[in-house]
Amino acid sequence: MRMKLDLFGWLFDNNPEPAKLMVIYQDIKDFASSLKDWKARDCNILVAQPEHGQRRRYKCILNHLITQEWVWT
Repeated sequence: MRMKLDLFGWLFDNNPEPAKLMVIYQDIKDFASSLKDWKARDCNILVAQPEHGQRRRYKCILNHLITQEWVWT
């Protein structure tokens, strides 16, 4: 929760155009609702996650939001 608040604070304080936001996570559900808001602020969303992470479950919802994805093994 703290990380999401810090990221929103950074986006609103700096208002970069366009920003690149890299999210490294184990479980996408912590960020899924926020990605839409970040994309609306013209962020390029770069995602890194483990090969067997939770993205598979949310893939159809998030495809249009994520600019690039890296999967590690």
